[in-house]
Amino acid sequence: MEKVLQQFKSINKKAGLLTLLLSLMMTWTALAQITVSGVVKDGVEDLPLPGVSVYQKGGNNVSITDIDGAYNIEVASSQSELVFSFIGFETQNIIVGDRSTIDVTLSAEETLL
Repeated sequence: MEKVLQQFKSINKKAGLLTLLLSLMMTWTALAQITVSGVVKDGVEDLPLPGVSVYQKGGNNVSITDIDGAYNIEVASSQSELVFSFIGFETQNIIVGDRSTIDVTLSAEETLL
């Protein structure tokens, strides 16, 4: 009986250690988000563009540029892809990489009538 109790204690310690390790990994992953900011301007007059949609492709993170064309968004990792979209302008997709500041110039959309 004593041997069974020792085995149980050993298993219990390992399970506790594994639980702690998994908890730390989940916390670290949640904290691993990257904040990216920048300014979006138009390619014709180099003026800030308010109201541009900025979102992480395949994610739930979304931001809209303010009156000065500025935005802030949290992304999951450096491999995240940001999408910049505004009516009348070409959509741009940019991989974050090791940057925390990404300034974007959107080109006017060319449409044929």
